Amino acid sequence: LRVPPRVRPLTCTETRRGDQQVVHSLGDGTIHVSAARHEATFGFSAVFDAGTSQEAVFEGSGMRQLVELAIDGFSCTVFAFGQTGSGKTYTLMGPLTQSKTQVAAPGLLGLMQRSFSCLLEQSRSCGSDLAFSASYLEIYNEQVRDLLSPGPPCALPLRWSKTRGFYVENQLNVDFESVEAITELLLQVSSLAGSQRRRTSAHALNRHSSRSHALLTIHICSRA
Repeated sequence: LRVPPRVRPLTCTETRRGDQQVVHSLGDGTIHVSAARHEATFGFSAVFDAGTSQEAVFEGSGMRQLVELAIDGFSCTVFAFGQTGSGKTYTLMGPLTQSKTQVAAPGLLGLMQRSFSCLLEQSRSCGSDLAFSASYLEIYNEQVRDLLSPGPPCALPLRWSKTRGFYVENQLNVDFESVEAITELLLQVSSLAGSQRRRTSAHALNRHSSRSHALLTIHICSRA
């Protein structure tokens, strides 16, 4: 289990207001918080400051090792946690301005696209005959909705069985063979493309805030 926090830069509003950065990376996985009447130091697996590139976050967070473990058959999870407006969507997928016709520059791509590329590269290099598919769920107000199914997203029942464990009944899995295919699939349902399939609303910290939890699952199946 690795916990690598990322410190976002000040927003334009914060800069105009004269706010000061109070969270600083000291190196060696250490963060120092220096605010009014409060100072503290915390240790983590790694720390990415405001100037860290998307590629450095991918490599330094252990994502490449997770992809390799997933190909070997392990179940791996990446969980982005933070206050609204803290940069989770940017870290995961890149700039909000992305769409099918306006793709982000390679250096700005997030952990998802980089993981897809790494997954397909690793599969080709090791010569494995692997098949990939994806499912994408949204959890909102205690309901689970399938974002990939055609038509308006509707609530699906959560089930449990001895052989499968917990699973979502009638969940759609979509096959893909390229980074472009899975990225286009995500842009169709995410708030990045202005789609309404995800629950979003605006508030003081974020004009495109997701009001739900989203769960993207990549299924790796060996044909051997």
